[in-house]
Amino acid sequence: MNKIQITGVRYGAKVVSLVSEVKRLAGVSLTEAKSIVERVIDGEAVVVEFKNEETLREFRVAAENLGAETGPEEGNTVAGGS
Repeated sequence: MNKIQITGVRYGAKVVSLVSEVKRLAGVSLTEAKSIVERVIDGEAVVVEFKNEETLREFRVAAENLGAETGPEEGNTVAGGS
């Protein structure tokens, strides 16, 4: 499985861009991507699944550049992977 845990967002994170990257790379709807990011902002660690390792790596780099914090794949929810 190709999963990554989004554990938090740093102050000044580019939230709208992060939502767009979750939607684009995890293959989820805009509503689901927004929900994932909002849950992370609220302090919940969320696991997101990707279709392959390359997409996961691309997301990790993009997410961290946008202000997200990522960690091991242990978390509360699995979403994506379409």
